[in-house]
Amino acid sequence: MDPETEGLTLGIHRYRKRLQKLRESELESCTSAVQRVLVNSVENMTKAMQSWMSSAKSSAGRLHSVVPLLESMDPALVSLHTSRVILDGISTARTINSLSMSVGRFLEDEMKFLHARRNNKGWWRKYSKLAMKMPVEGGRSKFLKRVAKEAHLHLPGWTPKQRCSVGLVCIELFRQANGIVEVSTDHSLMKSVTYVRATDEFLEWLKKSHDASEVLHPVFLPMISKPLEWTSIWLGGYRGPEMGRRPLLKTRNRTYLKAVSDLEMPAVFSAVNRVQNTPFCVNHRVLEVLKHCWEKDLQVGELPRREPVPIPDRPEGADTETRRSWWKNASRIKFENECERSKQIAVTKTIWTADKFKDSAVYFPQELDFRGRVYPTSNFLNVQGPDYAKALLTFKKEQPIDDDGMSWLAIHGANCWGHDKEPYSERLKVIQDNHGLIMAIGKDPLANMDWTKADKPFNFLAFCIEWWNIHQGVAKTRLPVHLDGSNNGLQIFSLLLRDPVGGLATNCLPTETPRDIYSDVSDRLVEKLLNSSNPHARVWLEIGVDRKATKRVVMCMPYGLTKFSSHEYVRDWYLSAVQAKYPAGHHPFPVTVVFDAIRFLTELLWESIDEVVHAARECMDWLKEIARIHVENGHPIRWTAPNGLMIQQAYCKSSRVAVKTSVGSVLRQHRILSDGTDLSIPRNVNGISPNFVHSLDAAVLMAAVNLGAHNGIDCFSCIHDSIGVNAQHAGIMSATIREVSVEIFSTPVLDGVVSEMRALTGLDLPDPPPSGTMDINLLRDADYFFA
Repeated sequence: MDPETEGLTLGIHRYRKRLQKLRESELESCTSAVQRVLVNSVENMTKAMQSWMSSAKSSAGRLHSVVPLLESMDPALVSLHTSRVILDGISTARTINSLSMSVGRFLEDEMKFLHARRNNKGWWRKYSKLAMKMPVEGGRSKFLKRVAKEAHLHLPGWTPKQRCSVGLVCIELFRQANGIVEVSTDHSLMKSVTYVRATDEFLEWLKKSHDASEVLHPVFLPMISKPLEWTSIWLGGYRGPEMGRRPLLKTRNRTYLKAVSDLEMPAVFSAVNRVQNTPFCVNHRVLEVLKHCWEKDLQVGELPRREPVPIPDRPEGADTETRRSWWKNASRIKFENECERSKQIAVTKTIWTADKFKDSAVYFPQELDFRGRVYPTSNFLNVQGPDYAKALLTFKKEQPIDDDGMSWLAIHGANCWGHDKEPYSERLKVIQDNHGLIMAIGKDPLANMDWTKADKPFNFLAFCIEWWNIHQGVAKTRLPVHLDGSNNGLQIFSLLLRDPVGGLATNCLPTETPRDIYSDVSDRLVEKLLNSSNPHARVWLEIGVDRKATKRVVMCMPYGLTKFSSHEYVRDWYLSAVQAKYPAGHHPFPVTVVFDAIRFLTELLWESIDEVVHAARECMDWLKEIARIHVENGHPIRWTAPNGLMIQQAYCKSSRVAVKTSVGSVLRQHRILSDGTDLSIPRNVNGISPNFVHSLDAAVLMAAVNLGAHNGIDCFSCIHDSIGVNAQHAGIMSATIREVSVEIFSTPVLDGVVSEMRALTGLDLPDPPPSGTMDINLLRDADYFFA
């Protein structure tokens, strides 16, 4: 079976298995088909219930007994609970008694928690937050009832008769409003039983919906033959119809796709085709080591635990404080296990895919996001995966290697080891001085586990194996050697504005040793702490503010990070630094002042970044103002990247009907907005900087691939701001990236963009920030630009 047909078959099997599991658990409302029904049924039933309540209150005669029980609750909330309970088991017939009691119990719980929220606000604020951390909704209700009982908090309830009455009314309103269930009585000699069933028409529709959905979710596997070349945005990638025809650009905006399809974009198609035409193969030795680590539960690098952490037994007969402590610990363990679960699945699927294709050449069909960034369509095993997944892949095509290629291979090894901030000469020396260790690892990785201490352990292992192979007399190599941008977002802003300060800090200018912007910012930060009279400053200096403290904030700043958001990154660094330096349970800041201390350090960090890369901040502010003007005048934001791809950013307001339960989740009815109406100011303002930068780094990558191919490079491993080629071609690619960057940023990119925007919209847009004095041509000699 070819991979495309198998991918479709696996997707169908996966869908059916999940559907069966949801049906057995009576959670069918979680399927995509029933979700669509749920959205409409809540709307319909809400209207029906409002009408019925109004009629029941105003009509002559005795008031319906259910009205006082329901009138304190939001009709949309009642409709949500009723619809979910009915639709969760829609494929089976249920007795009306059991179904009405289920609906009644859900609504009774909602009434209890509504009472607690209104009359015991402090208690509710504390325990509702704890309850929401629990992954299972039923567990949240049980938890709240238990802690209410322990606190001797009275939660008024209903009698069984009241529950049943409420459920019967709600089921009948659902039936009348939606017409997808029917109530019928089966008679036998012994007794008569009334059932609630889906109508035959609805069951037929549901079957067709599931049949249609199961073929829409194939498993995207690598290909064993060259992908179909992209000649338009509508045709390319997977060859057969099994995977469906997916456009090159991942977007649901058909109007935008039509506009892009009319453009001439030879550079885009050429680069994407060259990337996806690169044949790869599985590195057998890395695969065997990865299997060993996974089977032995060795948490190397990004490998998660294989088995969940066991939850301790609940203490019987313990006091309240002990039970509370146990619950907190058990909840934390359960939450961490849930977080690890997706990582565990990813590892097993990566190993399964590598095993399946270990004896074949494989190709990875590519697609673009709306910024033009290139992504492999296939899942799990690809060059953009985690360290262990990337290390499993080598180029299929071997290249003879000479001394220059060996130097670049050694630099790559040093980078993976963790020496990527040192001069090239130091990186080469590290490899030379540790030649014996590298050879021992390459010969027998399981007997020499020092590779596990590297920054990128599995990629370093792949290097050691390659190094050992070459020194056995095989003067050929197929290992991808990656050249990474030095904080590429800030590099791009520095080049756009020809900022000599930012350019020097991000290695856009020639230097004898590579500059580390994270260290530059941390040095400024330490200087500010030394000159500060704030008592928090001394404690921060004792903790030790270093590049790790600044890295995440500096790295994310070009991509729309705000000062408020950066507090979280500073807090995360603080917690890890305290854990590494101080005894367990010791914190240098008391709980009462830790927030103020973090805010103080964040303010100084923000000032330090502004001093190092002030021009980048100016450009980001200008882009945000451009975005704001567009949205306030009802225009989507469009610009053309240097590779000819038209980019459109048009984040719309989320138009939704939201029903927020006290314990459950939020139901959202999303409506897709078109024609650029109801654009969201916050989303577009916050998104413009990262999207603009990503459109430029994508253009640089595509230009480098095309020029590299012209210069004789025929294998590419691309990860946005990191380009991998054979070691023998790394020197050529290093020069190529700098050459295309000089070509792109020698033109007034920002002036061209704002002129295009003015022409498209007729808006009065501000001019870009003034350019600095940096000579772009010096970039050609900046050896550490991509290193």
